Amino acid sequence: MEISSHYYALLALCRTVGLNKKTSHKIAYASQFVDDAKINCITGDDGTLQKFDFSNIASCHSYSKIRTFNYEAMINNTVAFHFPPGCEGDTFTKQLICKEDSPIIRQIIEEEINSEPEVFGMYMHIYADTFAHQGFSGLLSKENDIENLQEQNLLPFQNGFFDGILNTLKKIKILSVFIKEKDFDDFMPAYGHGQANHNPDIPYLKWSYEYTHDRCDEETRPLQKVDNVERFKKAFVAIQKYLELYLEKNPQYTDESFDQRKKDETLKSFFEILKARKTTKKKIKSWQKYLRDNEYYDEKIDKEILTYDETLWIKELIHNYDEKSELHKKRTVKNVKLAKGYENSSWLKFTTASLLYKVRLKQLCGEYGLELEKDNA
Repeated sequence: MEISSHYYALLALCRTVGLNKKTSHKIAYASQFVDDAKINCITGDDGTLQKFDFSNIASCHSYSKIRTFNYEAMINNTVAFHFPPGCEGDTFTKQLICKEDSPIIRQIIEEEINSEPEVFGMYMHIYADTFAHQGFSGLLSKENDIENLQEQNLLPFQNGFFDGILNTLKKIKILSVFIKEKDFDDFMPAYGHGQANHNPDIPYLKWSYEYTHDRCDEETRPLQKVDNVERFKKAFVAIQKYLELYLEKNPQYTDESFDQRKKDETLKSFFEILKARKTTKKKIKSWQKYLRDNEYYDEKIDKEILTYDETLWIKELIHNYDEKSELHKKRTVKNVKLAKGYENSSWLKFTTASLLYKVRLKQLCGEYGLELEKDNA
């Protein structure tokens, strides 16, 4: 999924089920931050004799950079946070294929149902991606090799101007004059859903593809038809149940002014917006309007909530953070001065939980017969 779902839709759903403003923001921000936590190693001085030092903490990276094409990065990043293993099949690569409504992630969520909102939100991202990314693996693997990718209702400029131009060239086959490959997906390695482009993450899209012979042992390769409207609805219905369970177990996060009588009606509006055929930018505007119209957030008072800022949490961690430095986009950050009170920052809660999550994920995968240690690579 992309930001309109991981942040804005989740923020809207949190408020719709009765979570208060502050908690809803933390949950939704953590969910989107999984896609923005690029720092992998960071050190700093906390003003005491102890040294602040975290490594192997990134939950996202650039899939186009060659250095990310290594087993450790894929397992600790792509697999763990975006393609949790389904643990089904008779080979290591098949067991890594992501399955919707992952029982492993469900178990972890239920174990962490009393966790901080920043932690719970991280799990909501991972859980949502089990629905969107099903059928693909977080490794560079033949299991992700597809062909004959087709979109039925993709908006021309879904992901911006450049993407629109590329889609147009693809349709009229202009670039085929300059290349030998028949299809554009021959350029993209079989990593995650790379060969499927952004298709799994677009809420309204209907699309199809076939797995290549490299993946399928059978002679026939049935056409895979996907309706993202159905997938996303299923995902957010399941997420709604977890949000309601979280609220039940943690009543301190309840919005005291919540009107239960309006819940069913607002939920109908929620799912109408979710399935609407709009570009990401227009979808975000629809969610912002939904949040304002239902008086969940005020346009003036809650501006930093209504518009996601990927530097918000890093500012809580680093003293006088300079956005122009773009440290939040770097893989390694050394010897930064920490902000006062950073010990209670959302960034630290999220990052500490992400490290513990990777350990627990590997433990549970092992219980299912899937060992994720490097000697399996």
